Amino acid sequence: EEYLKKCVKLDNSVTDAHNTLGAIYAKKKEYYKAIQEFQTVLKDKTYLYPENALYNLALLHYNLKQYDKSIQYCEKSLKFVPKSPAVLYLIGL
Repeated sequence: EEYLKKCVKLDNSVTDAHNTLGAIYAKKKEYYKAIQEFQTVLKDKTYLYPENALYNLALLHYNLKQYDKSIQYCEKSLKFVPKSPAVLYLIGL
């Protein structure tokens, strides 16, 4: 975590560092920090897996009991992978 923070401080455009930081914060239940990191990931239009960041945002909002936002991110993620089992399961919760 420490090195990732240094990395984004030196070069804020390292999307994978933001993605990994988001995952670390989510695991530590620091949901708002995680949301910030995944939103930064989505700003990079060249990022190869936006559906993953969208799913992570959906899951974070679900954990925060923000169900409407969670569904919105699920729907955006499904535009990339229409039959994603994880996303469809989350919508079903």
